[in-house]
Amino acid sequence: MTTFPNHGKLDCRVCFNGNSSTETYGEWGLLNNPGHWGSSNPEILILGFSKGLKQAKAFENAPFDTVAFKDMRHRLKDALVSIGAFPTDLSIDSIFTSDEKRFASSSMFRCTVSLNGKTSGNLIGSMFKDNPIAPAKTCTDKYLKHLPSNLKLILLLSTDDKYIEGCKDLIKNLHSETFSDVNSVSYKAGGVYWVHISHPSTENGWYNKWVNDSSISTSGRKRALAEKTVRYALA
Repeated sequence: MTTFPNHGKLDCRVCFNGNSSTETYGEWGLLNNPGHWGSSNPEILILGFSKGLKQAKAFENAPFDTVAFKDMRHRLKDALVSIGAFPTDLSIDSIFTSDEKRFASSSMFRCTVSLNGKTSGNLIGSMFKDNPIAPAKTCTDKYLKHLPSNLKLILLLSTDDKYIEGCKDLIKNLHSETFSDVNSVSYKAGGVYWVHISHPSTENGWYNKWVNDSSISTSGRKRALAEKTVRYALA
């Protein structure tokens, strides 16, 4: 049976030469710190972009269960609740443990990505500005080609239009025979619904509009479309 990795730090060095913990691809850099949180055969996978500076530092010396979405979990919960993917009365911390069965989380880049030495800023918007760096395809090929049997939904954290289109192209190449568009923030591939929702980072200036606006606004409309697909996927 196909599964995701078990909860914990991952021993993956596909994008690295020798024993180095860092690697460069032009103006992009990688820090070797891949991990997977929660279930190995989940119903829902939450897929961020890459660890930010806080998460990368925590990965080195903090308890593993506390690393994913450190200092932004309350915002992640609000986003998940707003689309009907998470109950209001459950602690978000519970899904980042080895006991979790329904949820899993990781990132599009399992390792930390930096652009010109920075792990924050316009990384997501710049990812597909030209061509994605090689590790993007490497990570998706390794971790998203063969999907677990229980998986129904993958939530990708960013509603940036360029990122949506770039991710869509990656997944379309990965699952060419099963790919189909659903709406402007969702697609289906590999028997799973892929839905883009707002990133919970405090640096995301669109987050509050996405969570709170009516569907009349651009951000509110993206949330409404995401909610519609999520409810259908989990029905």
